[in-house]
Amino acid sequence: MTGAASVVEGRSGLRRYADGVTLALVLGLLFTGFGDGFAGTVRFRFGLPSLWVVLLPAVGAALFLAYRRGLPLPDLRYGAEAGFLICLLALGAVQQSVANEGYDIIGYAQFSVLVVLLVIVRAAFAEAPDWLHLRVPAAAVITHVALCGYLIAGVAAYPLIGRDISAINLLAPAVAVQPELYGYRPSGFSGEPSLAGLGVGFSYVLVFCAAPRFRIIGFVLLLFAGVATKAVAFFPVALVAALGLFLGERRITVKVVLLYIGVAAAGLILILFLPRLARIAGGGDASLVARANSIALNWREIVGAFPLGVGWNRINTGPEAVAGVEPSILFWLSLTAQLGAIGLLLIGAVLGGLSLGGHPLPVLMVATMGLLHGALLHPFTLVAAVATGYLVAERRRRAQRPAEESSSRWASAQRAT
Repeated sequence: MTGAASVVEGRSGLRRYADGVTLALVLGLLFTGFGDGFAGTVRFRFGLPSLWVVLLPAVGAALFLAYRRGLPLPDLRYGAEAGFLICLLALGAVQQSVANEGYDIIGYAQFSVLVVLLVIVRAAFAEAPDWLHLRVPAAAVITHVALCGYLIAGVAAYPLIGRDISAINLLAPAVAVQPELYGYRPSGFSGEPSLAGLGVGFSYVLVFCAAPRFRIIGFVLLLFAGVATKAVAFFPVALVAALGLFLGERRITVKVVLLYIGVAAAGLILILFLPRLARIAGGGDASLVARANSIALNWREIVGAFPLGVGWNRINTGPEAVAGVEPSILFWLSLTAQLGAIGLLLIGAVLGGLSLGGHPLPVLMVATMGLLHGALLHPFTLVAAVATGYLVAERRRRAQRPAEESSSRWASAQRAT
């Protein structure tokens, strides 16, 4: 009786521990992957120079605790990949120090740390033991539901209470941005509605990779949440997510149903976005005008300064500078304009690393973000790294199962004889 009680108690403790890991994963994803609103609030309250001053230590602390819990150190191949990136980044730093006197060393250092962290995070989940790997699917679903549900709740609550319940508005109303052109737009955990529209795309990437049974429901939530943000950036995000869902489904009947759902959803989105589409067609949408001007500016800088680049944070600062043009709205173009050939190599290395999971969706979503947003590798890329690492681990585990089953059958046969 005592033995049975101890077994039950052990299983109960394991279940509580697993639930604790899931909760820690969810909180970690919400804060580090989607918490630019929280980090922006902390940055504003304490006068910090960047939200990465908040996020990078949080990611480092999470990795340190995981390694203390028994997470294996990264394999040698990940060390080689990180070493290659460090060499590229160091070469870029030398180039900047020689040709770009007084450049933003702190900003470049933050960018460099994030690039290397993408490899470390991917390695951590690719080599994750059972206590971590088996909790990723549940954490992915909970995170996606929380992000989408918060945005949908914001839209539902605003007419009732007349207040924005987005995190940044509740924590720091002075820094909350609420455009007036298209009515109320929730931002959820993010710093602004357009980032929230991008964010749900990345939470869906994690759901797609780690929780296949939740793909269709997750996609429906993605559509509702994205429409709530009224973000132009959500259109390509929804398209990429739909493409991933369609390609990931092998059953022809389900593919046909998904195609009909996609067409109906596209029509509904077009109807709901008619006011903004009309403004876009008339050339009066400020965000698209800014993007068009930024593309022209970045391309001019790339052509004029390649392969060395114009220098870190030196876009639109020369004698031919154009007043009133945002220099860094499209990340991939701005990085190439700033670092030249080194920037192109870094882009290839980041996207190549994310392709190792065997599915194009993480790569496509990060590539899409780089063409929609100017932040130098937004925290969303960490979520894509988690998804890729999970896929690598799943592929390795599937390859090991036949060998383990064969070994088990052989052992059984030996015992029988």
